[in-house]
Amino acid sequence: KVYHMREESLRRDAEPGHITRCSEKLEKLLSQKEDLSGAIDYLLDERARELVAEEMRTLTLQRLGVLVERVRKYNIPAGPTIKDHQGLFPIPQIEIDYCNGTMIQNPGY
Repeated sequence: KVYHMREESLRRDAEPGHITRCSEKLEKLLSQKEDLSGAIDYLLDERARELVAEEMRTLTLQRLGVLVERVRKYNIPAGPTIKDHQGLFPIPQIEIDYCNGTMIQNPGY
């Protein structure tokens, strides 16, 4: 998903001919990484620097399943206090009720 979001952002405001250059740069960057997780980590770090005030970073990290890991690693005040279950939001009780009990609450809530 990160790659798709990056490509989408590159294509949205690109000048003619710029799309190809951006895509080539992204491909080169990703090909230099030894594995996919390293490339994703790099892109997340880059997004943190470039989009510091422009994105809901928590949602991005939750969507990728790395919120708890990255908070523990990089957020000194919150790292020691974050719990494993905080990588997911609680499901609203009204949604659980609507499903007649077939849906269960996320662990820890």
